[in-house]
Amino acid sequence: MFSFPGVGSSKLRLLLSVSVIGFAYAAVAQVPESCPYFQPVSNVAAPAIYSDNRGSIVDAQALAKRTASGKPVNDFLSYLSFSIDGPPPWNKFTGLSLQCANSLLEEWAKDDAMATTVDDHGSFSSQGAIDRAGYTRGFVNIAIKLQTAGAKLGPHVIPWLKKRVEERIQVDRAYIAHGQRGGNLLYEDGATAAGLALLTQDENAFKFQGEVWAYFLQQINPDGSLASELARGKRALVYHNRALSMLMILRAQRRALGIPEKAVDHAKIKALADYVGHSMCFPDELATKVGVDRIEPMDGDYAFRASETFGSDLLNADWQRCGRRLSGFAFIDATGGGDMRKMHQAIIQLGTQSRR
Repeated sequence: MFSFPGVGSSKLRLLLSVSVIGFAYAAVAQVPESCPYFQPVSNVAAPAIYSDNRGSIVDAQALAKRTASGKPVNDFLSYLSFSIDGPPPWNKFTGLSLQCANSLLEEWAKDDAMATTVDDHGSFSSQGAIDRAGYTRGFVNIAIKLQTAGAKLGPHVIPWLKKRVEERIQVDRAYIAHGQRGGNLLYEDGATAAGLALLTQDENAFKFQGEVWAYFLQQINPDGSLASELARGKRALVYHNRALSMLMILRAQRRALGIPEKAVDHAKIKALADYVGHSMCFPDELATKVGVDRIEPMDGDYAFRASETFGSDLLNADWQRCGRRLSGFAFIDATGGGDMRKMHQAIIQLGTQSRR
């Protein structure tokens, strides 16, 4: 308790004590620079982007609407990552600051952002739920980066992330329990859960990432293909690579969690990487296998960020011959935590700190 020599009145001493304490709290809490404002997004909704049952034909208008509806969250994720990693040349955000990023993330968490996935007609938005899961992975990644950068996360951040991740885990478990076939989205959710387990030592998240990895080991075919992604028709290569990317990230997180990689684990994911590499070089073979006239190629820089960052030891000669080598700012991915090379470093760092 503060003391005030020469002040005789106990009421006055109490008043002065409260005033000084309040001033001290304000001095600590005050942000030294003006932070930008990002309105917390309460609802995530988007139209389905595929016009066929196989998920192979993209509806351009629906995709444009989805991109527009997702811009507020993607902008916020980009601001957060630029504040931590440093801005790329195309940055248009002002007030980049680690302290602002941490405070703004707490504001979104306190507001229970992304609580609903309801479309304009009041119905459940399936695409919105998928997008929310991807954004949640981005926020888990940002929290990992903030913590390894020395920031103290706000009191609402971890409970909020746990809530969003737990919602998805429940959906995935019910989906698999009813005999549905999980694919790249399941593997993405596994990576999200592993990130949360690394950040918080959450037991359910830890258990779920193990369930997802075991599921992958059961689902992969002898030639390295995945039935769930062969079903995607023209986009079979795109989604094989998407599944591979998430599994490469999950593999790195499992290492950080102290889970040893068994020979069978390595062999299975290497088989998938080889299959994707071969299909890049010989897409006609995959087209014949899935019964389409042509295979859509992999999506630009986006398709190679995870493989170069988290799985370079798995890439065969086909990747070198038919793939793409990235450099510099090409590694930036909003839901990947920003610069994915720095994301990988943060995962390793947090794993090392957790095991001390």
